[in-house]
Amino acid sequence: MGLYFGLATGLRIAYDSNTMSPRKRVRTSDKLRTSEVASVLGISQRTLLRRLAAGIWPEPMRDPENNYRMWRPAEVQQLREELERERQ
Repeated sequence: MGLYFGLATGLRIAYDSNTMSPRKRVRTSDKLRTSEVASVLGISQRTLLRRLAAGIWPEPMRDPENNYRMWRPAEVQQLREELERERQ
């Protein structure tokens, strides 16, 4: 059973060469998902989305293909520092 790797929208996908079914997705981008950002910040995803909707935090750039938020590590660090200031 061999593997074939294809590239799709920033994800590297391993396919079983016999069945051509996806086996594993490996992200190639350094961008974070919204759920990952919430976890790093120690808040719920819902809280993060509420703060974005209220304009408390700036919206990150979005992927032009699927409109998903694309969080850069520097943006996440800024949010973390802001949360630390709020908690003091």
